Amino acid sequence: MEIRAKYSKEVTAVLIVPPDKAMLIFMKGGKLGLMDSHEHGVNGAIIATSCNISNFVDYLNGMAHQYWNTTLSGSNLAIVQQQIEE
Repeated sequence: MEIRAKYSKEVTAVLIVPPDKAMLIFMKGGKLGLMDSHEHGVNGAIIATSCNISNFVDYLNGMAHQYWNTTLSGSNLAIVQQQIEE
């Protein structure tokens, strides 16, 4: 499923994954992106993008399971910026 931004041009949000991880999620031009700076096994920060929301969520859930032994269940998404179409 492709993302179609009907009501907003751009969204920036913070995804908080229990118990102690947070990452920046952004949507612009129908693309989703992720930036974070915490550890992923022996790897550092990551940047990931996708045009497919299902694949993006699957990636996030797999990452949470593989690196932190948790799931996205109970996570919170706080929108910190939204640019509305006029």
